[in-house]
Amino acid sequence: MDILKKTFVWMKELLGFLRENTRYVAVLFLFLIATFYSLVIAKDSDKKQEKTKKNDTEQVAERMQDLDHTVKSKAYREVFSSRAGDVYRVIVRAEASDTADIDISARAIGGEPLPIGSFDVPKGETVFHEAVFVTDGEYQDIVVGLKERYDTDGRQWDDTRVFIDRLSVTRLAVASLTEAERLDPTVFGEQERVVKYLPPHQDAMEDDSFGTSKNRIGQYFRPTDTTFAGLRFRGEAIGNGGAGSYVAEIGECADDVCSFNDMKMLGKVSFHAKDLEQYQVIGSDDIYEIPISASLDPEKLYYTGINGTKAEAGKGNHLLLRKFSGEDMATSPFFGAVFLRRSDILSAATIEDVGNSYRYEYRMKNAESDIADVYTASGRLKFDKSLAGLAMPQDKDASMTFRVNTIHPIVSMRMSAQGIETKSDQFVMEYSFDETEWTEIPYIQREDAPQVFDAAISAAGKSVVYIRARSVQDGSKFKDWGIKDLAISAVLEKE
Repeated sequence: MDILKKTFVWMKELLGFLRENTRYVAVLFLFLIATFYSLVIAKDSDKKQEKTKKNDTEQVAERMQDLDHTVKSKAYREVFSSRAGDVYRVIVRAEASDTADIDISARAIGGEPLPIGSFDVPKGETVFHEAVFVTDGEYQDIVVGLKERYDTDGRQWDDTRVFIDRLSVTRLAVASLTEAERLDPTVFGEQERVVKYLPPHQDAMEDDSFGTSKNRIGQYFRPTDTTFAGLRFRGEAIGNGGAGSYVAEIGECADDVCSFNDMKMLGKVSFHAKDLEQYQVIGSDDIYEIPISASLDPEKLYYTGINGTKAEAGKGNHLLLRKFSGEDMATSPFFGAVFLRRSDILSAATIEDVGNSYRYEYRMKNAESDIADVYTASGRLKFDKSLAGLAMPQDKDASMTFRVNTIHPIVSMRMSAQGIETKSDQFVMEYSFDETEWTEIPYIQREDAPQVFDAAISAAGKSVVYIRARSVQDGSKFKDWGIKDLAISAVLEKE
């Protein structure tokens, strides 16, 4: 009884204390909830997100136009700063779904335009255009516009889409437009795109689709090139094409049997059939290309195709595939493998004559096509879209090397790049002139930030420089490492 009496008295005192100190008790309660959330729930959520990020190899492909009938002009703000009498060169790289007429103008700080010129982009072609101009005052923006086009009946064409991959402005060391027009034309680095059509391994009907019980339609092949860049096919979405997503995939076969159970999947890119127009090959009506990147070995067997397991397709809503035309429809291909072949100059690099010297400029696109700029790679190289960079498994001494050919002797050179991950000291970058003796490039790395490289390269008198990124960790610590935003600039001798 004494115990019960004491317990009752204690509880009465406790309740009295809580009533008198309600505000403080509420604050303590909220503090305990916040602490529990930050230490348990949020931490667990972060772990789940990190796990999902690491395990998810499926990427979503997309490409958006810069100009069309709804957006007829695009301004590149503060890309230069001029005074009266300055001479500049502007370079534009563009492609279009249909023939397009493009206007270029400079825009002053007060908004006044200065016409520079115009050029045509033929249907389905990529065009590098350069123009020189003299400013009559202070300008800072470049505006690119799409001219309106009309057919013979006076109806306006409104289905042209223009993609601008590059725009740059360079001040020239000349005194007049006449001098500028006598300069050497700019040298552009371009990749060659090659499409290899893949005949089916057995005779097949003219059309095939995911409207039946099929989950996969694909093809085995042995590559003749090493840089796989995309899967091309003909077809259309029937109905809504399926409420879910399709997956374009590329995989390495373990043997000639090429079982999916033993296949090493090198890349996956998801897409929706209702959005096929987004992947339409420039200049075509019903040909589409899904970008997937992978480095292939000509000695091995591979599989590529479309997986419709999650497409939710049915008889009235599915993706229909059509064969590419051929002499024998039964053996004509459903798919084309897109490969990139690098040129002697890095793709999208330019060598400009600026009057008193040549200028070399290269900037990584942070896209699948960057793979073709890699001169040699030790280890499996891929493009990671989620991290926007080139990636490799974290094996010690795995590396990727870029060969920088400037054509003219170098006066001075500078490079910059950064890692794709925030893990510390994953890799080093080095340069060489013979691929034997390497000089390490310094970098900085702040907490929870990627490695950042930004340094001059002592390469005076050279015209070929090798730049290498090399792993210094083994696979037990990190999953992948890689680089993005690689930029190289140089002043070159002008004889």
